[in-house]
Amino acid sequence: MDPSVELTPELRAAFLDEAGEHLAALNSHLLTFEQHAEQGAIRFERDDDRKRMTEMFRAAHSLKGLSATFGFGELNRLTHRMESLFDAVRNGTRRLDAIALDGLLQCVTVLEALVAEIRAPGGPAPFSDEAMAILNRLMIPEPSPAEADAAPQTGEPLSDTLQADAELRRAFVESALESIGEINDSLARLAEEADDVLLLAAFRAAHNLKGACAAAGLSEATRLSQQMETCFDRLRGGDLALSEPIRSGLAAAADRIAETAEKLSQDAVTAPVIGVVARGVSTEPPDQLESHAPADLAASLGRATTGNPGTIRVDVERLDQLLHSGETLLAGHERILRVVQRLRELADADRLDPSACAAVTDLGDAASDVQRLSSELHENATRLRMVPVGPFMQRFVRLTRDIARELGKRIEFATTGGEIELDKRMIDGLADPLTHLVRNAADHGIEPPEERERRGKSRTGRVTASTSLRGGHVVIEIRDDGRGIDLKRVRERVVERGFTDEDRAARMADRELVQFIFHPGFSTARAVTGLSGRGMGMDIVQSRIQGLGGTVEVRTSAGQGTATLIRLPLTLAGMGVLLVRIGDQLFGLPQESVSEILMVSRGARRPNGGDWTADVGKRPIPLRFLEDLPDCPSSGLKTRSREADDWAVVVFDSGGAAIGLVVDSLIGRQKVLLRPSADSRAVQAKGIKTIFGREAITGETTLRGGKRATVLDSSWLAKSGPPLQAVPREVGPEHRALKPPESDECTLAY
Repeated sequence: MDPSVELTPELRAAFLDEAGEHLAALNSHLLTFEQHAEQGAIRFERDDDRKRMTEMFRAAHSLKGLSATFGFGELNRLTHRMESLFDAVRNGTRRLDAIALDGLLQCVTVLEALVAEIRAPGGPAPFSDEAMAILNRLMIPEPSPAEADAAPQTGEPLSDTLQADAELRRAFVESALESIGEINDSLARLAEEADDVLLLAAFRAAHNLKGACAAAGLSEATRLSQQMETCFDRLRGGDLALSEPIRSGLAAAADRIAETAEKLSQDAVTAPVIGVVARGVSTEPPDQLESHAPADLAASLGRATTGNPGTIRVDVERLDQLLHSGETLLAGHERILRVVQRLRELADADRLDPSACAAVTDLGDAASDVQRLSSELHENATRLRMVPVGPFMQRFVRLTRDIARELGKRIEFATTGGEIELDKRMIDGLADPLTHLVRNAADHGIEPPEERERRGKSRTGRVTASTSLRGGHVVIEIRDDGRGIDLKRVRERVVERGFTDEDRAARMADRELVQFIFHPGFSTARAVTGLSGRGMGMDIVQSRIQGLGGTVEVRTSAGQGTATLIRLPLTLAGMGVLLVRIGDQLFGLPQESVSEILMVSRGARRPNGGDWTADVGKRPIPLRFLEDLPDCPSSGLKTRSREADDWAVVVFDSGGAAIGLVVDSLIGRQKVLLRPSADSRAVQAKGIKTIFGREAITGETTLRGGKRATVLDSSWLAKSGPPLQAVPREVGPEHRALKPPESDECTLAY
């Protein structure tokens, strides 16, 4: 990276966001072309293929511009060469065949590694030299600089980009004329009085104009606008005085570029020569430009990342703040309603004078208005966080393709329901779980072509990711048409691992047996490969999904395939949790994982090593105190009811097993806005006295009056104890089932 450029966290996030979109587009289009190339080189006879090629060129071009702006040299070098190759393909001087597409996909992998290095420095160095060698092999030799200089220059021809892309031409014209207008306005005002703010505005406009000209491929205009930028920079630094000849020269240079932009707006095929005619401006480009201010970079990035004039990029944190404001208004409205109700009771009892009764009526009307407006604000803020799942699902096309090649399989990946929208934070949280599920389907599920053929199946396997709406929830299903889970092998492993005895395992129904795959370290693989076999993954999948307020269910059929169903709320803006108190602290458990709540008497529980067990019907349920868990050394937390006769126990499911958490009191069920916690230090910084690390915490939320609650990960609680036995659960007569209230005390306020 260029050391003169200060990459702030905000600029880094914006760069990574935009770069990720361009890389996703390259992956998607290249994979589509690869499927078409099975019949031979792409002929570009269809409009869809030509449009796809233009979008690939535009993605490489945008990545090149972004990387140049921030001084990411390797990324810029590769994307520049890739852009040249795409341009050659568009011009018909290079064929896009299977060999070229395979090489380009390898290069995109390197680009992704370079972007990953920018996101988290310190990883292995990407093989950028190898990627450049691939591009050079694919590239038709270009004319030498001497040949290019010898060519007669009677005008500056449009680049192939502008000739073929009317939308890009229009965008350039709008951008250039806007910048020129800012320059002319600043020059006119500078003629009346010297002003550093105006000089800075003119410098920025010239900087943006230079970027627009460079993106359009207009070399002479780029050189001229760069000289204007340098001149304004010298004026700002005091190295040059704004005399009338210099002001006139700058205005003349701006006018010449404006003439070119106006001709382009009329769809002229060739723009006139733009020479260096500005008086007072050096005709030689400077050897080295001074560093740009961060504000300039932000303006440049903002212009580059605006894909549609009617859209803007907004940080999710800002949307959260807006949502918090809506929640605050809703909470305030509820308090006002309680006051109004109390005043009406006093009025009915003739304890208020008539004028006060009229004021109570007015207050009630105002409360209704507040309710309407706050509800609208909350609803709109929630909608702003929603994004379609389709683009997110496309990342798994490349993953499936790479696994298939590595394993010698033929796999087709398909998606449905891409138009359905989910909360942006929820989509971010789904990345790792769905990656593991798709990898499992491609590795474990889909058989090799020869095996599929012997079974009477198509040689090409199919993995489908479908998204649907079912009763206020979103259901994501990852399904494959492979061999299915080997339940006989699962039954053997359950006994080998000591989860249950052989007789009980033999009596288990298939649906109950398959839940054991969610146990940490459980695997049916007989050998460890580079892709799988270590038993790591499905427990994490369940943990992450439960952390999002969802559930996971696996269904399998021998020889037919496996389906994993994930059921999620539409948004994290209203995640249901059960709020409990332990010691002096408030905690929450994802409501989807809570199966029942019991009051366990002293006679119904018994010690079991260092823990306690309650016999509920035919099933022993381990009981746990939060402060006793081995991974959470106590830091003042203590369950006050340890010595009480009756224990309030929250029973929740994890991996087909039941775990009971002893709590001091039940506060109630509540929908909360969940905010992720990066680690325990981040939680402590916000005032939560907690002893837990990242794995234990799903997130945190703030209750009315500033009270904070930590939402725990139920899967983490399960992993902190001994292996559990999955057998049918019944509530025995020695236990009393409890129903927590719908908490009014915990109305949210942010």
